[in-house]
Order: sequence, then C-alpha cells, then structure tokens
Amino acid sequence: MYKMNVDKHVEEQLRKELSETDKPIVIAVSGGVDSICLLNMVIEIAQEKNYLLENLIIAHFNHQLRSTSDQEADYIEQYAKKMGLTYFISHWENHQSRSENAARTARYEFFADVLKMTRADYLLTAHHKDDNAETMLMRIIRGTSIKGMQGITARSERYLKTSQGDNVRATILRPLIEATKEELYDYANKHSLIFFEDETNSQMTYFRNRVRHQILPQMAEENPRVIDSLHQLSKNLTISYQAHLEHYQQYEPKVVTMIGTNEWVLSIDDYQELTENKKWVFLTLFFEERLVEVIPNYRKDIIEQLAHIIEQTHAPHASLDLGNNFTAKREYDFVYITKSEANDKNADKKAKESIEIHELNKWYKISQFERVGIFHSHQMTSSLLLEVTSSIGLSIEPTVMLPLVLRHRQPGDRIRLGTGPDNAFHKKISRIMIDEKIPQRQRESCWLLLNQEEEILALLPKMIANNRMIDNSNYPQFLFLYQKI
Repeated sequence: MYKMNVDKHVEEQLRKELSETDKPIVIAVSGGVDSICLLNMVIEIAQEKNYLLENLIIAHFNHQLRSTSDQEADYIEQYAKKMGLTYFISHWENHQSRSENAARTARYEFFADVLKMTRADYLLTAHHKDDNAETMLMRIIRGTSIKGMQGITARSERYLKTSQGDNVRATILRPLIEATKEELYDYANKHSLIFFEDETNSQMTYFRNRVRHQILPQMAEENPRVIDSLHQLSKNLTISYQAHLEHYQQYEPKVVTMIGTNEWVLSIDDYQELTENKKWVFLTLFFEERLVEVIPNYRKDIIEQLAHIIEQTHAPHASLDLGNNFTAKREYDFVYITKSEANDKNADKKAKESIEIHELNKWYKISQFERVGIFHSHQMTSSLLLEVTSSIGLSIEPTVMLPLVLRHRQPGDRIRLGTGPDNAFHKKISRIMIDEKIPQRQRESCWLLLNQEEEILALLPKMIANNRMIDNSNYPQFLFLYQKI
C-alpha cells in the first residue's frame, strides 16, 4: 500500500500557504497523535526555514471529559515552555453536557478568542484523510447542503465567533488532510513522539465513533480503499461546488443587492431569467455563502419556501420567517431580507427627522447609507457622476433658496408635476409611491426635498422632481446629487 511522505507533503503545503506571512500562526493541539504530529512537523519546518518560533502559537482546549484531560493539558503546557512557544489553554465550563456539537462550538469559540488576541490570520488543525471519510459519511446519513458535501477541505475561509459574540475571519489550513491515520502513527513512532490516546474514541455513544468502528469497517469489506474513495469524492465535490460558486458570483450582483448591514434585496425579474436548475443553485448558495453568517442554523426546507414566494404570481405581497429574527418579505417585484428591528439590539438608529442643506459643493450624510449635495457643475467629473445613484439639473439658483430641507413624508404631502405651466398638476406622494411600486417597508425611509416655503421639490431616491426645479438642458449650472454609500 502506498504511503506518502507526510512531513514532506506538509512542508510543501505550508510553504505554499505561509511563504509570505510574518503573522502569528495558531496551531490547534489536542494532545492526540494527529495534532502532536502536526505540531512537530511545523516546528521542524520553522526551524529549518528560520521562521520565528515565537510566531507559533499553541491553542489547547481541555474538554475535561476524561480522567487524563488535565494530564494532557499539563504536558502541552510544559512542552510549549520547553520549546519557547506561546500557548493558550482553556477549560470547558459546560463539560457536563457531553454533547459533540456543544463541545465543538466551545472549542472553536476558544480558537476565535486566540486568533483575535494574537491578531493571527491562520488556524492550523490536524484533520486527516480518515477524518474526512468519516465526516462525509456522517453528513450523507444526517443530510447536508451541497456545500457540506465537500467534506473537509485542505483550506477554507470562514468567520469564527468568539466567546463574546464577535466575528473573526480566519484561514483554516489542514496540512494533514492527504495523510491517513496509519501514516501519522508511523510518523509518531519514527520520531518517538509522546501523544495521548482518547479513550472516548471507542465509546459507541458518539455518532462519529459508530461510523468509525462499525459502518466504515463494513464498507471496507466491499472496498478496502473506501477511505480513499470517500476522500476523492470529497475532492470532486469541492471542485463542483467551486464551479457553482463561480457561477453564483457572476450572477449575484445582478440578482441580489446588499442594501444595509445584514439587509438584502432580491430582484425577482432578474432571478426569473435563470434556468430552473440555476435558480435552485442560486438560492442554495445565497444561503450558504451569505445568509449562513446571520442564520447559521436555517431550516433545510426554507429555501423551497422562499422559492415559492418568488415564483407565485397571484400575491405580490408575502412574508416568510427565515429564523433567527430574519424575515423575507415580497413586495411587488422584489424580496427584502431583513432583521426585525424590534429584536435587533444592534439595529441602526432611525434617520433624523429633518436635515438642512446650508452650503453648496458639500456632501450631507442623511443616513448611514445615503448622502446628498448640491454642486456647481464645473466641479463635477465624469467619474464622480458615475458613482452617484441619481442626479437632476437645477433650473433655479440654489443660493437664493438655501437652506433646503430634507424630511420624510407626512400625511397629505403633494408634489407639483407636469412638463409646463399649462399642464402642471399636483399629485399625492402616497399615490406616487403606489404607482412606482415602492415597497411598503421603504416608503417611510424615502426623503422629500423642500424649499423654505415647504414646497416639495423632489422625492428621493426615485428623484421624481417638481417640474419648476428641473433644468432639461445638457449643461445645467447646478446639480442635485443623491448617492447610496
């Protein structure tokens, strides 16, 4: 049976990933043969390549589930001191639960804490080929997304949540993913490494152990290379997922727009241009790549329910609870995905009641994501005009009208429309919003621009303007600009 040169392979992987970094590297060390092998390899490579050992950081999480847990923690602490390595050791306070998911959550919160404290970008874990095969089977049995079918990849980018609830972006490297457990035992014996066996690995109360000791051996009777086969399947599915992701990223800017912190709008017309298969893939990746950060445990049937809201033609208004206080609301040709402000402690404060524009050639921020200004046309460049969301040329001398006022709509608000004095008429702002299909949830955040006589000059962001205000020539002297930032 072929056996890889484990340390040589790890050296190649780390050189590829870490050749240009001088930042700290966090190594997850449990004390088992896998992580002890990884730690030994990384130290040897660092010594050979003159990488600063003080940039290597050991992170050990003591689950306190076994009688030898404290002994392992003590050994790792003494080893780190001997090698002059920075180390962090934490204990699981909730170890009585004995839940696999709870233990994993607590462990990765600790890793996130260490990454944040040390300002490290990389987390190295000792997952190997056998781990990947087990994970593939567990996900197949339990059910998973198309992203989950990738199994354990050699490299991944993800956000980890600290114990305080902060998000930390990390690059997770798994240099041992091409090595088998048997090869790691051989390496440990060859280098006389001290490691600890976890006696809970033989307890059938854990799902992974049942897969490892019962299901995989039965499959190996049919195919002795089943671990290699599952690992190769994982790699093939990773390539497939990346192809789907590239396609999603190509269409995302057209179909979905992020309009605020944790707030998206989906264009139904643009979505409908996709084929049926691409629609399903698009929504799946939208959840996996975007919403998963705010709705990590979304229900698997929720994608089908969202697709139904989008596809239905009889009801232009519909609402769907996505979980974790997030809601999808269809309003005409758009679906808005937002978090309920009533349940969002970090929701932005509501915009000011009114804002005055006193000066020309100056931006006024009217909300967290919007700004306006009146500028002399000679100050405008083509690049700046391309950046603004909308603009109108002013047929009036703004200096004699300042200050202008921006406020939200009030009952009975009307604006003068029409192309000339003979066909001018007034129309209610509420009626315009209905005719323009402005979603209900956006109507209260629209702005009205008024002069000192409280005459409405324009409705923003639609930029529907009073006809007396508009300069239709190609070279207006002043421009009123609105920009989403």
